[in-house]
Amino acid sequence: MLKYLPVKKNTTIKPVTCIRILLIPAIVFITNLPSLAQRQSKTGSPWVVNVNGGMVSFFGDLSTKDYNPVWKTQTESDLGLGVDVSKDIIRQLSFSLSYFTGKMKGNNPALNYYFNNRFNELQLIAGINIDEIISPDNKSRISVILNVGGGGLFYKSIRRQMTDGRIVNEDGAPDMDYRGTSRSAAFISVGPKIAFDISNQWSLIAGLAFRFTNTDLLDGYRGSTGIADRYSILTAGFAYKISTERSSHKCTEEYKKYKIL
Repeated sequence: MLKYLPVKKNTTIKPVTCIRILLIPAIVFITNLPSLAQRQSKTGSPWVVNVNGGMVSFFGDLSTKDYNPVWKTQTESDLGLGVDVSKDIIRQLSFSLSYFTGKMKGNNPALNYYFNNRFNELQLIAGINIDEIISPDNKSRISVILNVGGGGLFYKSIRRQMTDGRIVNEDGAPDMDYRGTSRSAAFISVGPKIAFDISNQWSLIAGLAFRFTNTDLLDGYRGSTGIADRYSILTAGFAYKISTERSSHKCTEEYKKYKIL
């Protein structure tokens, strides 16, 4: 008689797994930190202000276009704006404080629901400059940075029935007077960023970050899978370097030490 092989259940990468994966390069980086720091100039690095905007895409129970980028962009993505302030600790490592506000949306015809969400987030980010680690003497205008961070998310979601547009509260009962409940959640974030220097003080910035939260209510719907909601943010913007040097000569020398020419 033929024996049927057991079918494995679908698995999802959890935030804990991502942290473990990131621990290996982090340990390598920290181990080499003393030698990297010796290359750092004695003068202070400039503060950098980055203003950006882009697309927020939701991944959860009320999303069905995760593997179709075109439909994902059209039906399960919305817009957002952000600003962050950063400073290099050494040339290979920077820290930044980031604020982002935006909207999310998604739908699931099988469940007969769609939702809209408004959110604000605040996070602390560590940026590892890959170019400076691999080739510290390279004077390229382009920098590739790996951002790893975490913070808090504050949001309010409204869920509706697709057939008639009636508002549904978190218990699943129709309630046209329901306006959502203000909630908060924690998240970790990881993703690449590319910077292109167009002058001594201005840069073009583009980045993609994936957020892993600890809540299943970003869409106002608590699913039965036990998997928390996720979202991604694709951004582009401008960065301005605020020099700490008083004279233009010193500012230019500082700029050269930060590999932009």
